[in-house]
Amino acid sequence: MATEKYWLDSDGNVTLAGNWSGASVPTLTDNLWIMSGNKTVNQNMDFTAQSVTTTSVRFGPDWQGQFGDESNPFKIGNAIANVWINSPKAKGIFLSTNDTTNAVVDTWIEEAGSAPNACVLWDGTWTNVYHRKGLLRINDLAIVTTLYCQMQNDRAGDARVIIEQGAAMTTANVYGGDVECEIPLTTVNMYGGRFRHVANSTTTPNITTVNMYGPTAEFYFNSQGGTITTLNGHAGTLYCGGGVIRKRTITTYNAYSGHVGYIGTGVAGVLVTTMNDKFGGRVYSELGRSLLSAPV
Repeated sequence: MATEKYWLDSDGNVTLAGNWSGASVPTLTDNLWIMSGNKTVNQNMDFTAQSVTTTSVRFGPDWQGQFGDESNPFKIGNAIANVWINSPKAKGIFLSTNDTTNAVVDTWIEEAGSAPNACVLWDGTWTNVYHRKGLLRINDLAIVTTLYCQMQNDRAGDARVIIEQGAAMTTANVYGGDVECEIPLTTVNMYGGRFRHVANSTTTPNITTVNMYGPTAEFYFNSQGGTITTLNGHAGTLYCGGGVIRKRTITTYNAYSGHVGYIGTGVAGVLVTTMNDKFGGRVYSELGRSLLSAPV
């Protein structure tokens, strides 16, 4: 039977019995509650080495310390059902599954802080990541299947996500906030907020499909090279600046009514192979010329 184990914040050692309610270290199927405290916790952080596989991990609103660091992320075990974070005062939370085959199923970040390491998925596999407020870093060793960048009250400013070069992700769903992405993706679905693709050309920064649905959605195709195979602009705004950024390609661009696109041209611009006007889309060059009335 699962036991609710509460962090007592005696010192920085997670395998010290006195740091947990019941004066015992968590065991198989326990639920961890890290609700308050201000310590820097970075000793014996590998629960997988201790053969501890917890059911869930929760960080509460009065946690003000740092749980894990870059050298010692909190390795919480394999095949965990969920992680829940609502810790706007936290100095830092570094999480790891230390496993690429057994994923954390659901990770809910209701609110993280604004510090550079407010919430970091350091490595391992994460199936669904829901982020609503504060800063989330997805480190270069992490594997995420699906990201949901959401919002609480401020569609533009609540949530920020940084997806670092070397990380892996299949799908990003953006409803609000700001996502900075340095990696290739299969699908980006835009309902609102801002998505900035800033990948370096050495990572082959391709995206298979971008779907823009929401009128407030903004997609910035600013990677140094790379190809979007299909872009479906149902609404929102696409920005593809020219300047010093290397040549990029959109293979098929479907522009629907309600969508606006700005395409940088020239040697550092964007090549659109096939442009389709779908009932009233508006796409312009950086000089203000409509690209739907003439070949690109």
